Amino acid sequence: MKEGTAKEKINLARRLISDVVVISGKIQLSLIRAAVQTELLGEIHRHQAGEAIVLEERFTIARRGGEARLTLSDEKDRSGEPIPSLIGAIVQARTWAEWIISGKVVTLEELARKAGRSQQYATRILRLAALSPKVADAILSGDHSRALTVPELTSRFPLSWEQQGLPS
Repeated sequence: MKEGTAKEKINLARRLISDVVVISGKIQLSLIRAAVQTELLGEIHRHQAGEAIVLEERFTIARRGGEARLTLSDEKDRSGEPIPSLIGAIVQARTWAEWIISGKVVTLEELARKAGRSQQYATRILRLAALSPKVADAILSGDHSRALTVPELTSRFPLSWEQQGLPS
């Protein structure tokens, strides 16, 4: 049922799902076998009607600003889509580097004040101005892990291009 209103999809989920359990990186869905058979086949096989269908999958959660993204373990490792928060951080870092090079700001304190950010945040983001072209291109094209976040990218990130690689 790819098409249909949100209300129809919600009603279908309510008819099919009996239980959802989420425990430390794992989600378990219990489906009502008779309801699934009726929905898919239009009939119920009586000898199995009472058994539940249990689906289980591992997942990770990546937080990006005000958004949280749940990624199932069987999804592609590479997103294929650029992530706006990562691109924004790179653009911000390059802009700030230009401020420093042009003499618009002289100290990190001045940079943070002009940008309206904390010194700690400015320090973390400014490191991204030293991204190797290879890593920057991968981020801009979306050729990286779906779980990659700005904090992950900026933590313990080497400034040497030879040592840089995308966190998995």
